[in-house]
Amino acid sequence: MDACMYVIARRVYRYRFCLVGTWVTAATVFTIPALILVLRRTVGMDKTPPAGTQSAAAMEVLDSQFHSASTKRLEMVVMKCKTWCINVQSNNVAEVYAEQIKDRVLRFGSEHPSSAVSFQSYFDFVGHHQLLNPFKSKDQQSIMLMWTWSIPVQLKQKAEDFVVQLREFIESIDEFGGEGAMEVKLTGNIILDHEMKVSIFDFTLHEVKTVWLPILILGYVLRSARLLLLALTPMLFEILVGFGFMYFVSCAGMTISYYALMIMLMLIMALSWDYALFMLTRYKTEREAGCTVEEAIIQTVASSGSIVVVSGVVLSICWSVMLGLPDMFKTFGIAAASAIMVCVLAQLTFVAPVLAILPWLGPDAGVPTEVEPLSPTGEAMRRVEQFRKGPYYSIGKILTAFPCNLIAFAAIYGLMMPLTFRFLQNFDVLNFQFTKMGHSFEMTMPRGSRAFNTSLEIMQDFDFEMTLMPVLIFATNAVDSDAQSAGTVSAPLVNEDLFQLNCEMIRALIARTEGTPYELGAKSFQSPSVPIDKSYIHSPLPFAKSVFNEVFGQLVCPSLNQMNLVRKSFLSRNIFLTQTSEHLDLMWEEMVRKNAMLTVLNPVMDPLGPQAFQLQAQVAQVLQEMQFRGRATIPQLRYYMFSPASVVTDLINVTSSALPTCFLICVLICFSLIALWFNAFLVPFKLFVTVIVPVTWTYGAAFLVYEDGVLAFLGLPGLAPTGSDGLDWTVPVFSLTFLIGLALDYDFFLFERVFEFRSEGFGDRESIQLGLSATGGTISAAGLILGLTFLALVLTSELPMMNQQGFVFVFSIVVDTFLVRTLVVPAMLSMSPWLNYWPREMPEPLYEWLGDADGADARTKLRMASTGSIESD
Repeated sequence: MDACMYVIARRVYRYRFCLVGTWVTAATVFTIPALILVLRRTVGMDKTPPAGTQSAAAMEVLDSQFHSASTKRLEMVVMKCKTWCINVQSNNVAEVYAEQIKDRVLRFGSEHPSSAVSFQSYFDFVGHHQLLNPFKSKDQQSIMLMWTWSIPVQLKQKAEDFVVQLREFIESIDEFGGEGAMEVKLTGNIILDHEMKVSIFDFTLHEVKTVWLPILILGYVLRSARLLLLALTPMLFEILVGFGFMYFVSCAGMTISYYALMIMLMLIMALSWDYALFMLTRYKTEREAGCTVEEAIIQTVASSGSIVVVSGVVLSICWSVMLGLPDMFKTFGIAAASAIMVCVLAQLTFVAPVLAILPWLGPDAGVPTEVEPLSPTGEAMRRVEQFRKGPYYSIGKILTAFPCNLIAFAAIYGLMMPLTFRFLQNFDVLNFQFTKMGHSFEMTMPRGSRAFNTSLEIMQDFDFEMTLMPVLIFATNAVDSDAQSAGTVSAPLVNEDLFQLNCEMIRALIARTEGTPYELGAKSFQSPSVPIDKSYIHSPLPFAKSVFNEVFGQLVCPSLNQMNLVRKSFLSRNIFLTQTSEHLDLMWEEMVRKNAMLTVLNPVMDPLGPQAFQLQAQVAQVLQEMQFRGRATIPQLRYYMFSPASVVTDLINVTSSALPTCFLICVLICFSLIALWFNAFLVPFKLFVTVIVPVTWTYGAAFLVYEDGVLAFLGLPGLAPTGSDGLDWTVPVFSLTFLIGLALDYDFFLFERVFEFRSEGFGDRESIQLGLSATGGTISAAGLILGLTFLALVLTSELPMMNQQGFVFVFSIVVDTFLVRTLVVPAMLSMSPWLNYWPREMPEPLYEWLGDADGADARTKLRMASTGSIESD
């Protein structure tokens, strides 16, 4: 492997001009695709149901029977009197503004017919006695406008541009302060997605503004403005090439979320500096040792370059195993692996060639010396003299001595064990599955989001129950042609039997949820067969509702004939029930097909919160009962449910079953790679203890912070629990394998230098001591840079889910950099050190100074065949 890296290093030096030119050309070519990706082709978190699940089958049938129903989106505008309104109906200002908004929305619908815009507002019901006006608030101070539209992926950007322009118009309305002034606010699926994207972009801008601190650390370690400039230069090329590559991935059919691009950007920023640090510090060391530019470049690429390559491969593998998870995680794996490998290639084929072309960027050559590591002249000792000082050298002396190594190892693991115990409270070891994880819509929304707060106000202020993410229930008699197909339809389904059964299903759901915090009523449903209760009675007579209860009972199921009479009869349509007939006709057109009937459930709750999952279970149970009852008259009847909670449930189940396999593959490949790289088959088992157990510390700390609230007293939003949600379920999925890669990364950097010193003839303890001293400052600086990059997620991101993700990354990096790699790994390697290299035969130690206390062992003295000029420690 070493010989291969030296061949690559010589080729890099030989073709240095071509390589730099290739990077410049690639960055130029990829600039436009990168900009298109960022501005036009990114979307929110893709929560497509996993293939083969109940929600995937439901979505397939839903889209086949009710054209693009799964892409339907809802937007709402609320107008509230700025001063107390006696009669909001007579507010001419509100009516004028409502017409202007309606005109804009309908114009968008005419320009894009596939959006199928359907608009309703408070003023559509004014003057009609037949129906309650559902778009007027309970306190009579607010009115609402609402439209639904179908927004497939290809129309998403145009819809987003439209709502942004509409919001600007609404904000101009909101500034009006004269008579009849209204406070106007917009909310809905598309504007919420836009606010999430803006939050990501704002965070990215803030991250760019705060990069001075990692740059300061990088400059301090390099101690050269010219080398610092070179370390910063590749980042722009890496971003353009990485994002440009992801554009072509999106063209292949992959949905790219802006969350993936954010993680990609942060990885490029962090790893570009980390890898540059390892490359440039080694180049600086070689030049100061007297090497020529060519020799220094070759040695740097062959040694530090090999570390960067292995690190990049390990981290890429850790992210790439996410390809075995559902689609929403696959793009993260591709994006992260692409970012990492671009950083690796940039260090080998851009930074090194630039140094070769412009050697004045690096340090001047020192006094040349002939270095022969295993010669008896003491030259190897003089070469490592720079590492035989400093705090890490002193720590290495203590940690490699028995029983200090055992005591240090036991003390640290004992001190951190409470975090492991806390982790086990939320982890099922036998099933390898996280339990009691959080999931809520609030955790995915920016704090202080005006659109999100407006949606909450609507649920509280309006009697008309309407949510942004409803539960879709539909009946069909589709015949399955195979296990994963929507199949074909048989005889017509919608008849009196189904109509009554559907109403009974709604009544059963109302009864099943009675007494719960999310108790349902007739107004929670939109369906042609929805039961009628007293809440629908609109009469000035005070006894009307009580009479309805006495005569009809609490809930009345209309028959199919009755509904058709209201819809189609001349008297209903033209004299008595004109408004009711019109709205029922619209509902029928949207929700009834020859072989299917749709029911929309609007529960007043967080669509991804714990209550949503409880309701989903109750709905599933009721649908199973109704399906069993209905098959007595409709043999091929099937009920389906499609909701945010059902999709997330399937995502959690599929991910939980696939994550152990992905984790096992990640560990086996990474540890096997390290074993093969060093031809040392037992060292992975040693490193296993220093990698896996600290991961439990990280998640234990995350549970303490975000579930138990141990840091809530600090008053920092990024370290505060989000209600009772705890740690979001996606956090371990995104971070588990990456934490393995990070832990192995720095362990590999340290062990590579230990292995190098041991191969040069230094003793076991001495190699560990020198390796810790040689890498201590560099790895600590690299860990600080990486940690500070992700710290911005904790302190500046407005998204609670991103705060949690950032905390997990930062805690793991800090623990691994300053505790595990500094104390645990040296102590572990010094226990039975022959296991570190087995079955490889290591040379007989020539240089030892860390012997037994009495000095009796001959190997406590420096073995210098021809000189005693080197002082013992």
